[in-house]
Order: sequence, then C-alpha cells, then structure tokens
Amino acid sequence: MMASYPYRVLPAARHIRLLVLRPGPTDVIHCDMQVVNLDHDPLYDCLSYCWSGPRNQDTGEEWTNTTNTITIDDTEVSVWKNLFNALKSFRDLGLISPLWVDAVCINQDDLAERMSQVALMANIYGGAREVLVWLGHEDQNTEIAVNSMSQLTFTWEQFIPGLDKDPDISGIQQDFVRCKFTDAQLSAMILFFVDNVWFSRVWTLQEMLLARSLRFVCGHVMVSLEAVWRASAIVTMHSAASSIWHQVHQLPEFARARTFFDDVNDARIRVMGRDGPSSIGILAHKHRERNATDPRDKVYGLLALSRTSTKTHIKPIVADYSLDVHTVFTKAAVFGLLAWEGWETLGFVGDRNENKIPNLPSWVPDYTQGMPWKPLQRSPCRFRVTPPSETTFSYEEDWPGCLVAPYHRFDTVAATCPAYWDFDDTVEYSHIVNMFNLVLCPKPIQANGSKDLLEALALTLIADKVEDSHEVHRDIPRQFAMIAFCQLLHVALKCDPNIERLLNQGDGDLELVLRCLTAAGIKDDQAKELVTIPLIRLLGPGLSRVQSKEERSLWARGLENAPVDLSLYVAQTRISFRVDWLNRAGNRYLFRTERGYLGLGPRTIKVGDQVGLLQGAQVPYIFRHQEKDPETVLDLVGESYVHGIMYGELGSGLEYHKITLY
Repeated sequence: MMASYPYRVLPAARHIRLLVLRPGPTDVIHCDMQVVNLDHDPLYDCLSYCWSGPRNQDTGEEWTNTTNTITIDDTEVSVWKNLFNALKSFRDLGLISPLWVDAVCINQDDLAERMSQVALMANIYGGAREVLVWLGHEDQNTEIAVNSMSQLTFTWEQFIPGLDKDPDISGIQQDFVRCKFTDAQLSAMILFFVDNVWFSRVWTLQEMLLARSLRFVCGHVMVSLEAVWRASAIVTMHSAASSIWHQVHQLPEFARARTFFDDVNDARIRVMGRDGPSSIGILAHKHRERNATDPRDKVYGLLALSRTSTKTHIKPIVADYSLDVHTVFTKAAVFGLLAWEGWETLGFVGDRNENKIPNLPSWVPDYTQGMPWKPLQRSPCRFRVTPPSETTFSYEEDWPGCLVAPYHRFDTVAATCPAYWDFDDTVEYSHIVNMFNLVLCPKPIQANGSKDLLEALALTLIADKVEDSHEVHRDIPRQFAMIAFCQLLHVALKCDPNIERLLNQGDGDLELVLRCLTAAGIKDDQAKELVTIPLIRLLGPGLSRVQSKEERSLWARGLENAPVDLSLYVAQTRISFRVDWLNRAGNRYLFRTERGYLGLGPRTIKVGDQVGLLQGAQVPYIFRHQEKDPETVLDLVGESYVHGIMYGELGSGLEYHKITLY
C-alpha cells in the first residue's frame, strides 16, 4: 500500500500496532490505531488475505492501485481494493475487534521495522484470538460450495485415529456416498479452491497453521476451517466424478485442494506430537508452488513454521531484506542438505533453464519455480547406491555458492533420448523407435539383474517404482511391451501398409514381428536382437489374433476401457504402467553410458556428462564439467536412476576425491 499515515517508532521489539474499526453504516471506513505489547496478552484478531485481487480473474488495475480511502486516527490513508472490501465487510458483520493487518500495522517503508515484525509472525498469529481469512465477496458458486461442504460430517479424529495408526479414509468415503452431491455441488467445491488466490500464497500458509482458531469470510458468508478441510478431502479424492474435472485437473490451481488438505493434516499431526518443525530448506522446497511477490519471501514466509538453526557453524536464517535472493536461496539449500541424509535435496534443483532467478549455484533450487518432475528418491527410500554414511560437505558463508564434496566418477553419458512423450499425438510415436535404437545400438545395454533388456528398459522408465502396491511385478514388462509394440506398429504401418493385411490374416509369426520393427525404423541387426526376447516372441502372435485395430490404438495411447464405477464419466482410463511411466519419466530423458548402463536423468542431460556418486548418496547424480574450469570443479545437472547399481551392487570399495560444486 501507499500510506500517508504518520507512523511512530514502536516502543520495543515485542510491540505491534492494531487497527480498530469504528462502527457505523457510512461509506467511509473510519479506524483508530493502537499500540500493544504482546507480552501483555492483548485481545485481537488477525486478517489473512491477498493484497491484490482475491480471485484468479481479478487482475485489472483496480486491484493493484491504491484508489480506496479509509481514515486512521482521522488521517486519510489509501489502501488496495481487496483490503478495503474486507474491512467494509467485517464492519458490516460486526467484526470490529482490534485487528492486525500487515499492510497498515507495519510501516512498509521502514525496512528495519518490517524485518523485526516478520520475526514476530509466529507470536502475532499464534497469539490472536482468531484469524479471519478474507476470500472476497460471495457469489452463487460460493454459496453452493459453502452449503455443500456444510453437509459433510466426518472428523479429523476419524481420519487420524491415533499417532500409531494410518489415516482412515472410510469416513470420507461414507460421507461422499451419503451426501449424493449433484454435479453443480461438486463443481462448486472444486472451484472454491481453484478460483481463490489465497490458497496459492506462501504467507497465508503460516497465517493459517499458526492460528488458534480460523474462519473463512466470503462477503457476508462465514465458514469454519473444519468445513473447508472436509471439502478439500472430497475434492482430493472424488473430483473425477465432476463434469469440470477434465477442464481443471491439469491446471496448477487444481492442486490447491490437495495441498490444503495435506498442509492441515501435517499441522495437526505436529500438534499431536508426531513430528517437530521441518528445516526451512525442506519447507521451501515443499511449498515452492506457492507464490510471493518478493522471491525472498518464498523462504521468509515460512520461517515461523520452520527449524531455522543447525548445530553447525552455519548462522540461523532470519528475515533480512538487505540480503539478495541468491544468498537467501543458497542458505536455505544448505539447511536442506543438513536436514536430510543421502544428499536427497540435490534432487530438488529442477530444470535450471527455466529458473526465474538467474545465476544461482547449480546445486541451489530456484524456489520460485515448481518442479518439472517428481524426485526419484522416496521416503522411506529403498535406493542405496553407496553405503550409508553421514552427508559430509564443506560450505563457508564467506564463499557462497561453493560446495566441496567427496565424489566418485562412475561413468559417462554416451547417448540420450526422451523418456516420455504425448501418447495422444501419434506423430510423437517415433520416439519409441529412438528409444529402442538407443537401447540396442551399438550393442544391447546390460540387463544388470533383469531377465532381459525389455524388462531392464521398463523398470528404468519407472525408476523401479510402482505407484499401485497391488500391481504384480511381472506385469510391468508386459504392459510396457504392449504399449511400445502398438506404437511401433503404428509407425511401421505408415511405412509398410501390407503389414495391416498380414495382421488381419492372423499371420503373427516372428518374421512379421521383425518386419514391423524394421519398417518402424529399428535397424535390422537390432531388430533381430529384440525379437529374441521371449515376451516379444509371444506378443506378435497375440497382437494379430486378439487385438482389433481399435484395441491396438487404445494400447498405443496407454488406455483401456474404464471400469464400471467410472464409465459414466470417462470412456477410458490409463493403464497403470502408463501412470507410473508418466510420473517417473515425464520431462526426463533416457540415457545409456559408455559402459552400457541404462539410466533415467533430467531432460537437461547431454552426451559427455558425468555419472557420479557422492559419498553416502542414495542415487547417482549427473554432473557437467565446463571447459573453463579445473577438472575438480563441476556443475550439478540433476539426480538419476541407473539400472543395476541402485541397491548397493557396487559394494563398499569405491574411491572418492573432493570436487567443488558451483
């Protein structure tokens, strides 16, 4: 805001200002300002809101210009429209208790005061009688959503029955069946999260989680935190039953409901005593999808929820707006490395080509950017490429950006190709040809524990990770082979139409399979290698006798007919392997090494990059040497999966030398 209010310096560190609304029906909002000491336990509420427009579509200048006037101690002050609307609505509702509002209760032009007040956020929000969340004026959708979520009755105690028990979703499922929501009701609850910007802001997270009590205010409609949490559970688990699901499920905003559900659950588990606060390096990554106007607030906006000190010489993180964003992000990354074993936070870097913050050290995430892929490691993590040991590195704050670590060079990248593509675009099917040529040329890759190279390829594409715990392990190569071979057939039929006639005749011997592979573009010697795989020997005849052209088209897209319980909403669903393939290989590249290993790495990987192991690491990493640098100075490219070494196969005899990461 642009305030003309004559602020006076606060008397001491734990003093804050409070805004008191004067009652009255006038169009002008009159307020008074008072100063209180937090140590005296004053009674007040806190406002949680967005400075700009409350909804995604509120992007006009009227939301960002300070054209609305209120009076504070009879002094005219300009405020943004959303704050003006909130104050007017609160006054009309009779919510006129002393109110802490960041935009007016902090002198935004005083850097020192801003920093000291940010340091008090946990005390300010945690000490408030109630936190009031302003979501803008109500509309027809809001009323439907609030009325719908008020029908839900399942409780937190039903969902988390105890510290030693897993979540129980049966109450959620039973409530969903009992309520029999119409499409309009379910859609309204989805849009409640998709449309409201509040759910996407980084500052609002701590404002919610620190609150003793919290209510959402939409114009003159109020709804409890519990009711919104219940709605987020329904949207998270049952949104596919809505007619608007196809329109919104891939939008970044759609994830707000799941994120809200998870954040509230995590906070309540901490209250129950299961977990303490996480390191700021972990939270900064976890909430990087949330937005902030000042990129430093991607870290500072989470300090009140975080562990911000370590037992090392590294100084604690405090909200210091005199520091540049590079320093703030680098220090958060160091805290992440110290918090998690096995170098796991190096998997948070993402695609540096898309960084909004330029010139960050290669091992430091840009917390303003979402992750283009899911980290390969998992908790609890099964991978252990090197023997367990303490994560040891050297970092000096006098030399920010430099990380010294023990390193073993394992191999070199020899070839790469996309690991996943658009299955709905048949033009993209040529990638399957490139993939098999990479696996087979100049000679077949090492199966390394798998029964054949097809299984090795399938497991590599999903980083040996099956999302569905009920999936039978042997189905992985079978499902992959069906998808891959149907895509190869599609490519082959464009080059050799006679194959379709042979398929229709039921002639599915190995010569036909070989003809399909070579027509698709796989070199003759490599095609002969591929058809020696027992699964392919069975697959060719099976395709010709069992599958129609339409069925082959479905398999090529990784689809199958929808189960009965979803058939009213969708005609087909994704085959389970395609889901795993997308989750692990999406935006990643397949690579082979000079020694014949097959791996999955970031899409930024290049031929000549090093496959390296850090002492104590759970997964291998890809590194790049710049010609201008000494041999021991490397850039981090990202984490990787290398088939055949992920479970300690290399043993404990590895030799390490120190490298410097920039």
